[in-house]
Amino acid sequence: MSGGHAARNLEPYSDCPRVEKNLDGFTAVHYAAEIRAEQLHFPGEDAKLMNLLIDYGGQVDLQSLNSNETAMHMAARSGNQAVLLAMVNKIGAGTVQIVQNKQSKVGALCRVAF
Repeated sequence: MSGGHAARNLEPYSDCPRVEKNLDGFTAVHYAAEIRAEQLHFPGEDAKLMNLLIDYGGQVDLQSLNSNETAMHMAARSGNQAVLLAMVNKIGAGTVQIVQNKQSKVGALCRVAF
């Protein structure tokens, strides 16, 4: 037995996406986007978690069922700049533009963020 953390033994996301959603359509990526500073165990934990979720198939562009919010909407609304920057750096400019153009029931991402 190695004694290391199980995630270290996993291969990064490949051809088999498996996205678990709750009844409202929220995924682990949605919830990670809303982590607040007082919930962190160490500085940067929120961005590290988001990077890990994306590495293993988490999708920042999925919209929730009722509010049509993506994880980017949620990070912007909650003011989680570290997670928002982690998503932007991880997914690239093309995907950022696609996600930014998705409308939630509140409005466009740019109106949520500012």
